[in-house]
Amino acid sequence: MTGADPSVVLCWEGDPSYIAPLRLSSRQVTIGLRYASSANALDCPDAPDILVAPGQYDLQATLIKAGWAEQPDLIVVWSSALRANLPVNLGAFRCPKLLICGDTHHMQRPIGFMLDYARSEPFDAVASAYDRQHLHWFLAAGFENCAWLPGITVQHVPMPWRVHRDDQVVFVGQTGAMHAWRQSLLKGIAEAGVPLLAGQATRSQAAELFSQSLVSFNGSLNGDLNMRVFEVLSAGGFLLTDRLSPQAGLEWLLRPGVDCETYRDAAELLDKIAFYRRSPMAALRIAEQGAATYQRDHLACSRITLLRRWLLDGMLPDWCNPRHDLRLATSRAAAGQIPLRVALYEMVQESQRARREISVLISPGWPVAAVMDLADLVRTQVSVIGPNPALCAALAAASISGQVAMVEIARAMERDWDIVLTTTADAASEPWRRRGRRVVFADFAGG
Repeated sequence: MTGADPSVVLCWEGDPSYIAPLRLSSRQVTIGLRYASSANALDCPDAPDILVAPGQYDLQATLIKAGWAEQPDLIVVWSSALRANLPVNLGAFRCPKLLICGDTHHMQRPIGFMLDYARSEPFDAVASAYDRQHLHWFLAAGFENCAWLPGITVQHVPMPWRVHRDDQVVFVGQTGAMHAWRQSLLKGIAEAGVPLLAGQATRSQAAELFSQSLVSFNGSLNGDLNMRVFEVLSAGGFLLTDRLSPQAGLEWLLRPGVDCETYRDAAELLDKIAFYRRSPMAALRIAEQGAATYQRDHLACSRITLLRRWLLDGMLPDWCNPRHDLRLATSRAAAGQIPLRVALYEMVQESQRARREISVLISPGWPVAAVMDLADLVRTQVSVIGPNPALCAALAAASISGQVAMVEIARAMERDWDIVLTTTADAASEPWRRRGRRVVFADFAGG
Protein backbone atom coordinates (compact mmCIF):
# COMPACT_ATOMS: atom_id res chain seq x y z
CA MET A 1 0.00 0.00 0.00
CA THR A 2 1.62 3.23 -1.13
CA GLY A 3 0.91 6.88 -0.40
CA ALA A 4 -0.42 8.18 2.90
CA ASP A 5 -0.04 6.28 6.13
CA PRO A 6 -2.80 3.70 6.57
CA SER A 7 -5.57 4.23 9.07
CA VAL A 8 -4.94 1.67 11.82
CA VAL A 9 -6.90 0.49 14.85
CA LEU A 10 -4.71 -1.20 17.46
CA CYS A 11 -6.35 -3.12 20.31
CA TRP A 12 -3.60 -3.43 22.91
CA GLU A 13 -3.57 -5.86 25.82
CA GLY A 14 -0.48 -4.90 27.77
CA ASP A 15 -0.03 -2.25 30.43
CA PRO A 16 1.50 0.62 28.40
CA SER A 17 3.75 1.51 31.30
CA TYR A 18 5.35 -1.94 30.94
CA ILE A 19 5.22 -2.59 27.18
CA ALA A 20 4.40 0.43 25.05
CA PRO A 21 1.72 -0.05 22.38
CA LEU A 22 3.02 -0.60 18.86
CA ARG A 23 3.11 2.55 16.77
CA LEU A 24 2.01 1.24 13.39
CA SER A 25 0.96 4.47 11.72
CA SER A 26 0.68 8.21 12.23
CA ARG A 27 -3.05 7.69 11.63
CA GLN A 28 -3.66 5.27 14.46
CA VAL A 29 -6.17 4.94 17.26
CA THR A 30 -5.11 2.71 20.13
CA ILE A 31 -7.58 1.01 22.44
CA GLY A 32 -6.05 -0.04 25.74
CA LEU A 33 -7.23 -1.59 28.95
CA ARG A 34 -8.09 0.33 32.08
CA TYR A 35 -5.53 -0.92 34.62
CA ALA A 36 -5.80 -0.13 38.31
CA SER A 37 -2.12 0.76 38.54
CA SER A 38 1.02 0.69 36.43
CA ALA A 39 3.01 -2.53 36.48
CA ASN A 40 6.40 -1.00 35.73
CA ALA A 41 8.01 2.31 34.79
CA LEU A 42 8.51 2.76 31.07
CA ASP A 43 8.23 6.10 29.33
CA CYS A 44 5.13 5.81 27.19
CA PRO A 45 4.62 8.71 24.79
CA ASP A 46 1.98 6.68 22.92
CA ALA A 47 -0.59 6.09 25.64
CA PRO A 48 -3.89 4.56 24.46
CA ASP A 49 -6.46 6.93 22.98
CA ILE A 50 -9.40 4.91 24.32
CA LEU A 51 -9.57 2.89 27.54
CA VAL A 52 -11.93 -0.03 28.07
CA ALA A 53 -12.52 -2.47 30.91
CA PRO A 54 -10.63 -5.76 30.60
CA GLY A 55 -12.55 -8.53 28.88
CA GLN A 56 -14.82 -8.58 25.86
CA TYR A 57 -15.97 -5.40 24.11
CA ASP A 58 -17.70 -4.51 20.83
CA LEU A 59 -15.04 -2.83 18.68
CA GLN A 60 -17.44 -0.96 16.41
CA ALA A 61 -19.52 0.36 19.33
CA THR A 62 -16.37 1.38 21.21
CA LEU A 63 -15.04 3.40 18.29
CA ILE A 64 -18.39 5.06 17.59
CA LYS A 65 -18.79 6.00 21.26
CA ALA A 66 -15.33 7.60 21.19
CA GLY A 67 -16.24 9.62 18.11
CA TRP A 68 -13.85 7.78 15.79
CA ALA A 69 -15.76 7.42 12.50
CA GLU A 70 -12.90 6.76 10.06
CA GLN A 71 -12.96 3.42 8.22
CA PRO A 72 -9.68 1.67 9.11
CA ASP A 73 -7.30 0.18 6.57
CA LEU A 74 -5.99 -2.31 9.14
CA ILE A 75 -7.04 -3.69 12.54
CA VAL A 76 -4.43 -5.28 14.82
CA VAL A 77 -5.43 -7.11 18.01
CA TRP A 78 -2.82 -8.17 20.58
CA SER A 79 -4.40 -10.77 22.84
CA SER A 80 -3.53 -13.78 24.98
CA ALA A 81 -4.91 -16.31 27.43
CA LEU A 82 -5.05 -13.52 30.00
CA ARG A 83 -8.50 -13.06 28.39
CA ALA A 84 -8.21 -9.32 29.01
CA ASN A 85 -8.37 -7.92 25.47
CA LEU A 86 -11.13 -9.58 23.45
CA PRO A 87 -12.68 -7.20 20.92
CA VAL A 88 -15.68 -8.67 19.09
CA ASN A 89 -17.80 -7.65 16.11
CA LEU A 90 -14.71 -7.34 13.92
CA GLY A 91 -16.86 -8.42 11.02
CA ALA A 92 -18.30 -4.88 10.92
CA PHE A 93 -15.05 -3.78 9.24
CA ARG A 94 -13.95 -4.68 5.72
CA CYS A 95 -10.20 -4.20 6.20
CA PRO A 96 -7.51 -6.84 6.99
CA LYS A 97 -7.61 -8.00 10.61
CA LEU A 98 -4.53 -9.39 12.37
CA LEU A 99 -4.43 -11.31 15.63
CA ILE A 100 -1.04 -11.18 17.36
CA CYS A 101 -0.88 -13.88 20.02
CA GLY A 102 0.89 -12.90 23.21
CA ASP A 103 2.39 -15.54 25.50
CA THR A 104 1.31 -19.04 24.52
CA HIS A 105 4.01 -20.75 26.61
CA HIS A 106 2.19 -20.47 29.96
CA MET A 107 -1.19 -19.63 31.56
CA GLN A 108 -4.43 -21.63 31.36
CA ARG A 109 -5.09 -23.17 27.92
CA PRO A 110 -2.79 -20.63 26.26
CA ILE A 111 -2.87 -22.18 22.79
CA GLY A 112 -6.37 -23.67 22.90
CA PHE A 113 -7.91 -20.41 24.04
CA MET A 114 -6.18 -18.41 21.31
CA LEU A 115 -7.32 -20.90 18.68
CA ASP A 116 -10.89 -20.55 19.96
CA TYR A 117 -10.73 -16.75 19.89
CA ALA A 118 -9.12 -16.69 16.44
CA ARG A 119 -11.97 -18.85 15.11
CA SER A 120 -14.64 -16.70 16.77
CA GLU A 121 -13.81 -13.55 14.79
CA PRO A 122 -13.01 -13.07 11.07
CA PHE A 123 -9.25 -12.67 11.42
CA ASP A 124 -7.33 -12.67 8.14
CA ALA A 125 -3.94 -13.39 9.67
CA VAL A 126 -2.27 -14.63 12.87
CA ALA A 127 1.18 -13.80 14.22
CA SER A 128 3.37 -14.54 17.22
CA ALA A 129 6.25 -12.52 18.64
CA TYR A 130 7.52 -14.91 21.33
CA ASP A 131 6.47 -18.45 20.36
CA ARG A 132 7.31 -19.32 16.75
CA GLN A 133 7.12 -23.01 17.71
CA HIS A 134 3.36 -22.69 18.25
CA LEU A 135 2.39 -21.24 14.88
CA HIS A 136 2.10 -24.70 13.34
CA TRP A 137 -1.06 -25.15 15.42
CA PHE A 138 -2.71 -22.19 13.71
CA LEU A 139 -1.59 -23.24 10.25
CA ALA A 140 -2.89 -26.77 10.85
CA ALA A 141 -6.18 -25.32 12.12
CA GLY A 142 -6.73 -23.54 8.81
CA PHE A 143 -5.19 -20.09 9.36
CA GLU A 144 -3.15 -19.96 6.17
CA ASN A 145 -1.69 -16.47 6.64
CA CYS A 146 0.66 -16.64 9.63
CA ALA A 147 3.92 -14.90 10.49
CA TRP A 148 6.59 -14.67 13.16
CA LEU A 149 7.41 -11.12 14.33
CA PRO A 150 10.23 -11.42 16.90
CA GLY A 151 11.33 -8.29 18.72
CA ILE A 152 8.45 -6.14 17.50
CA THR A 153 7.67 -4.90 21.03
CA VAL A 154 11.24 -4.01 22.05
CA GLN A 155 12.12 -0.38 22.69
CA HIS A 156 15.60 0.34 21.32
CA VAL A 157 17.76 2.03 23.98
CA PRO A 158 21.31 2.29 22.60
CA MET A 159 24.10 3.00 25.07
CA PRO A 160 27.65 4.34 24.72
CA TRP A 161 30.08 1.50 24.01
CA ARG A 162 32.01 0.44 27.10
CA VAL A 163 35.28 -1.43 26.82
CA HIS A 164 35.79 -1.59 30.58
CA ARG A 165 32.93 -3.45 32.23
CA ASP A 166 32.09 -4.62 35.71
CA ASP A 167 33.07 -8.22 36.36
CA GLN A 168 29.55 -9.35 37.16
CA VAL A 169 26.54 -11.17 35.80
CA VAL A 170 23.43 -9.02 35.57
CA PHE A 171 19.83 -10.09 35.23
CA VAL A 172 16.88 -7.69 34.90
CA GLY A 173 13.43 -9.23 35.05
CA GLN A 174 10.98 -11.26 37.06
CA THR A 175 12.03 -14.05 39.41
CA GLY A 176 8.69 -14.96 41.00
CA ALA A 177 6.98 -18.31 41.42
CA MET A 178 6.21 -18.60 37.70
CA HIS A 179 9.93 -18.76 36.90
CA ALA A 180 11.18 -22.01 38.46
CA TRP A 181 13.86 -22.59 35.78
CA ARG A 182 15.15 -19.03 36.04
CA GLN A 183 15.15 -19.11 39.85
CA SER A 184 17.19 -22.31 39.83
CA LEU A 185 19.78 -20.90 37.44
CA LEU A 186 20.19 -17.65 39.35
CA LYS A 187 20.57 -19.57 42.60
CA GLY A 188 23.29 -21.68 41.00
CA ILE A 189 25.17 -18.60 39.82
CA ALA A 190 25.07 -17.06 43.28
CA GLU A 191 26.11 -20.29 45.00
CA ALA A 192 29.09 -20.59 42.66
CA GLY A 193 30.40 -17.32 44.08
CA VAL A 194 29.92 -15.37 40.85
CA PRO A 195 29.19 -11.65 41.37
CA LEU A 196 25.49 -11.38 40.53
CA LEU A 197 23.15 -8.41 40.30
CA ALA A 198 19.53 -9.49 39.77
CA GLY A 199 16.23 -7.64 40.07
CA GLN A 200 13.80 -5.40 38.27
CA ALA A 201 14.53 -2.02 36.70
CA THR A 202 13.11 0.48 34.26
CA ARG A 203 13.93 -0.02 30.58
CA SER A 204 16.57 2.74 30.64
CA GLN A 205 18.10 1.45 33.87
CA ALA A 206 18.25 -2.05 32.42
CA ALA A 207 20.05 -0.80 29.32
CA GLU A 208 22.65 0.90 31.54
CA LEU A 209 23.20 -2.33 33.49
CA PHE A 210 23.52 -4.44 30.33
CA SER A 211 26.10 -2.08 28.86
CA GLN A 212 28.29 -1.88 31.97
CA SER A 213 28.22 -5.57 33.01
CA LEU A 214 30.47 -8.22 31.51
CA VAL A 215 27.68 -10.83 31.22
CA SER A 216 23.94 -10.25 30.75
CA PHE A 217 22.10 -13.41 31.73
CA ASN A 218 18.77 -14.51 30.28
CA GLY A 219 16.68 -17.56 31.05
CA SER A 220 13.35 -17.95 29.30
CA LEU A 221 10.16 -18.57 31.23
CA ASN A 222 9.31 -21.70 29.23
CA GLY A 223 11.24 -22.03 26.00
CA ASP A 224 10.07 -18.68 24.59
CA LEU A 225 12.08 -16.09 22.66
CA ASN A 226 11.57 -13.25 25.10
CA MET A 227 12.12 -9.50 24.84
CA ARG A 228 15.28 -9.59 26.97
CA VAL A 229 17.20 -11.24 24.12
CA PHE A 230 16.80 -8.06 22.07
CA GLU A 231 16.99 -5.62 24.98
CA VAL A 232 20.49 -6.83 25.89
CA LEU A 233 21.70 -6.56 22.29
CA SER A 234 20.12 -3.13 21.92
CA ALA A 235 22.28 -1.82 24.78
CA GLY A 236 25.47 -3.49 23.56
CA GLY A 237 25.43 -6.13 26.29
CA PHE A 238 26.97 -9.60 26.06
CA LEU A 239 23.95 -11.92 25.92
CA LEU A 240 24.20 -15.34 27.55
CA THR A 241 20.80 -16.98 27.06
CA ASP A 242 19.29 -20.45 27.25
CA ARG A 243 19.38 -22.58 24.10
CA LEU A 244 15.86 -22.88 22.69
CA SER A 245 14.36 -25.55 20.48
CA PRO A 246 15.12 -25.20 16.75
CA GLN A 247 11.42 -24.49 16.22
CA ALA A 248 11.57 -21.44 18.52
CA GLY A 249 13.80 -19.68 15.98
CA LEU A 250 16.60 -18.12 18.04
CA GLU A 251 19.26 -19.39 15.66
CA TRP A 252 17.35 -18.01 12.67
CA LEU A 253 18.11 -14.57 14.10
CA LEU A 254 21.40 -14.82 15.99
CA ARG A 255 24.57 -16.87 15.67
CA PRO A 256 25.65 -18.41 18.99
CA GLY A 257 29.33 -17.71 19.54
CA VAL A 258 29.14 -14.70 17.21
CA ASP A 259 26.15 -12.51 18.16
CA CYS A 260 25.43 -14.09 21.56
CA GLU A 261 26.24 -17.14 23.61
CA THR A 262 23.92 -19.96 24.70
CA TYR A 263 23.79 -22.70 27.31
CA ARG A 264 21.85 -25.96 27.60
CA ASP A 265 21.74 -26.44 31.37
CA ALA A 266 23.05 -25.14 34.68
CA ALA A 267 26.46 -26.82 34.30
CA GLU A 268 27.07 -25.33 30.86
CA LEU A 269 25.87 -21.94 32.09
CA LEU A 270 28.46 -21.89 34.87
CA ASP A 271 31.19 -23.15 32.54
CA LYS A 272 30.53 -20.35 30.07
CA ILE A 273 30.34 -17.67 32.74
CA ALA A 274 33.71 -18.85 34.04
CA PHE A 275 35.20 -18.88 30.54
CA TYR A 276 34.08 -15.37 29.64
CA ARG A 277 35.16 -13.96 33.00
CA ARG A 278 38.63 -15.32 32.18
CA SER A 279 38.36 -14.02 28.59
CA PRO A 280 36.50 -10.69 28.77
CA MET A 281 37.70 -9.56 25.35
CA ALA A 282 35.94 -12.55 23.79
CA ALA A 283 32.71 -11.47 25.49
CA LEU A 284 33.19 -7.90 24.21
CA ARG A 285 33.74 -9.10 20.63
CA ILE A 286 30.46 -11.01 20.76
CA ALA A 287 28.66 -8.07 22.39
CA GLU A 288 29.87 -5.71 19.66
CA GLN A 289 28.79 -8.08 16.88
CA GLY A 290 25.45 -8.75 18.56
CA ALA A 291 24.69 -5.04 18.79
CA ALA A 292 25.54 -4.58 15.11
CA THR A 293 23.35 -7.51 14.09
CA TYR A 294 20.47 -6.21 16.17
CA GLN A 295 20.66 -2.69 14.76
CA ARG A 296 20.99 -3.98 11.20
CA ASP A 297 18.33 -6.71 11.23
CA HIS A 298 16.09 -6.67 14.29
CA LEU A 299 14.89 -3.19 15.21
CA ALA A 300 11.20 -2.96 16.09
CA CYS A 301 10.69 -0.29 13.42
CA SER A 302 11.83 -2.82 10.81
CA ARG A 303 9.33 -5.35 12.13
CA ILE A 304 6.54 -2.78 11.92
CA THR A 305 7.43 -2.04 8.30
CA LEU A 306 7.40 -5.79 7.68
CA LEU A 307 3.98 -6.13 9.30
CA ARG A 308 2.48 -3.37 7.12
CA ARG A 309 3.94 -4.75 3.91
CA TRP A 310 2.70 -8.22 4.80
CA LEU A 311 -0.88 -7.26 5.55
CA LEU A 312 -1.37 -4.37 3.13
CA ASP A 313 0.83 -5.46 0.20
CA GLY A 314 0.91 -9.25 0.63
CA MET A 315 4.71 -9.39 0.94
CA LEU A 316 6.12 -11.65 3.68
CA PRO A 317 9.87 -12.32 3.95
CA ASP A 318 10.72 -15.99 3.83
CA TRP A 319 12.53 -16.05 7.18
CA CYS A 320 9.40 -15.17 9.16
CA ASN A 321 7.16 -17.69 7.41
CA PRO A 322 6.33 -20.44 9.94
CA ARG A 323 5.90 -23.00 7.16
CA HIS A 324 9.59 -23.76 7.67
CA ASP A 325 8.47 -25.92 10.61
CA LEU A 326 8.68 -29.32 8.91
CA ARG A 327 6.15 -30.84 11.33
CA LEU A 328 3.42 -28.92 9.54
CA ALA A 329 2.37 -31.55 6.98
CA THR A 330 1.88 -34.17 9.70
CA SER A 331 0.15 -31.66 11.97
CA ARG A 332 -2.29 -30.74 9.20
CA ALA A 333 -3.00 -34.37 8.41
CA ALA A 334 -4.08 -34.83 12.04
CA ALA A 335 -6.05 -31.56 12.22
CA GLY A 336 -9.15 -33.39 13.44
CA GLN A 337 -7.27 -34.24 16.64
CA ILE A 338 -6.09 -30.68 17.34
CA PRO A 339 -8.25 -30.10 20.46
CA LEU A 340 -6.92 -33.24 22.15
CA ARG A 341 -3.38 -32.77 20.88
CA VAL A 342 -3.30 -29.17 22.12
CA ALA A 343 -4.64 -30.16 25.55
CA LEU A 344 -1.96 -32.83 25.92
CA TYR A 345 0.77 -30.48 24.75
CA GLU A 346 -0.34 -27.75 27.16
CA MET A 347 -0.31 -30.25 30.03
CA VAL A 348 3.29 -31.26 29.31
CA GLN A 349 4.32 -27.66 28.61
CA GLU A 350 3.01 -26.54 31.98
CA SER A 351 4.81 -29.42 33.68
CA GLN A 352 8.02 -28.25 32.03
CA ARG A 353 7.46 -24.68 33.22
CA ALA A 354 7.13 -25.80 36.82
CA ARG A 355 10.36 -27.83 36.83
CA ARG A 356 13.91 -27.52 35.61
CA GLU A 357 13.43 -30.47 33.28
CA ILE A 358 11.03 -33.38 32.88
CA SER A 359 10.99 -36.80 31.25
CA VAL A 360 8.11 -38.14 29.14
CA LEU A 361 7.77 -41.75 27.99
CA ILE A 362 5.36 -42.43 25.12
CA SER A 363 3.80 -45.85 24.76
CA PRO A 364 3.23 -47.65 21.42
CA GLY A 365 0.16 -46.49 19.50
CA TRP A 366 0.60 -42.79 20.23
CA PRO A 367 -0.08 -40.83 17.00
CA VAL A 368 2.93 -39.52 15.08
CA ALA A 369 1.61 -35.94 15.08
CA ALA A 370 1.18 -35.99 18.86
CA VAL A 371 4.76 -37.22 19.28
CA MET A 372 6.05 -34.45 17.01
CA ASP A 373 4.05 -31.85 18.93
CA LEU A 374 6.18 -32.41 22.02
CA ALA A 375 9.52 -32.12 20.25
CA ASP A 376 9.78 -28.33 20.71
CA LEU A 377 9.62 -28.54 24.53
CA VAL A 378 13.30 -27.91 24.99
CA ARG A 379 13.60 -28.96 28.65
CA THR A 380 11.48 -32.08 28.17
CA GLN A 381 13.18 -35.37 27.43
CA VAL A 382 10.77 -37.11 25.05
CA SER A 383 11.27 -40.86 24.62
CA VAL A 384 9.17 -43.40 22.71
CA ILE A 385 8.98 -47.14 23.28
CA GLY A 386 10.62 -48.75 20.26
CA PRO A 387 11.51 -50.08 17.86
CA ASN A 388 9.25 -47.97 15.64
CA PRO A 389 10.70 -47.65 12.10
CA ALA A 390 7.71 -45.73 10.74
CA LEU A 391 7.96 -43.10 13.47
CA CYS A 392 11.74 -42.84 13.02
CA ALA A 393 11.24 -42.17 9.31
CA ALA A 394 8.62 -39.51 10.02
CA LEU A 395 10.86 -37.81 12.59
CA ALA A 396 13.76 -37.81 10.14
CA ALA A 397 11.57 -36.29 7.41
CA ALA A 398 10.63 -33.48 9.80
CA SER A 399 14.28 -32.99 10.86
CA ILE A 400 13.50 -33.65 14.54
CA SER A 401 15.15 -37.05 15.08
CA GLY A 402 17.52 -35.48 17.58
CA GLN A 403 14.62 -34.16 19.68
CA VAL A 404 12.89 -37.51 20.28
CA ALA A 405 14.64 -40.64 21.59
CA MET A 406 13.75 -44.29 21.01
CA VAL A 407 14.02 -46.55 24.02
CA GLU A 408 13.62 -50.33 24.33
CA ILE A 409 11.24 -51.72 26.94
CA ALA A 410 14.03 -53.10 29.13
CA ARG A 411 15.76 -49.72 29.25
CA ALA A 412 12.47 -47.94 29.94
CA MET A 413 11.94 -50.18 32.95
CA GLU A 414 15.31 -49.22 34.44
CA ARG A 415 14.34 -45.67 35.37
CA ASP A 416 11.52 -43.45 36.57
CA TRP A 417 9.56 -41.13 34.27
CA ASP A 418 7.74 -37.95 35.18
CA ILE A 419 4.93 -38.64 32.72
CA VAL A 420 3.91 -41.76 30.81
CA LEU A 421 1.54 -41.25 27.87
CA THR A 422 -0.64 -44.11 26.66
CA THR A 423 -3.63 -44.87 24.47
CA THR A 424 -4.69 -48.10 26.18
CA ALA A 425 -6.46 -48.76 29.45
CA ASP A 426 -4.72 -52.15 29.71
CA ALA A 427 -2.00 -51.46 32.25
CA ALA A 428 -0.91 -55.11 32.33
CA SER A 429 0.30 -54.88 28.73
CA GLU A 430 2.48 -51.87 29.55
CA PRO A 431 4.66 -52.72 32.56
CA TRP A 432 6.72 -49.55 32.12
CA ARG A 433 3.77 -47.58 33.47
CA ARG A 434 4.83 -48.65 36.96
CA ARG A 435 7.86 -46.39 36.55
CA GLY A 436 5.76 -43.32 35.79
CA ARG A 437 5.02 -40.70 38.43
CA ARG A 438 1.99 -39.76 36.36
CA VAL A 439 0.21 -41.82 33.71
CA VAL A 440 -1.94 -39.98 31.17
CA PHE A 441 -4.45 -41.86 28.99
CA ALA A 442 -5.74 -40.32 25.75
CA ASP A 443 -8.44 -41.69 23.45
CA PHE A 444 -7.49 -40.43 20.01
CA ALA A 445 -10.02 -42.69 18.34
CA GLY A 446 -12.77 -40.83 20.15
CA GLY A 447 -11.41 -37.38 19.21
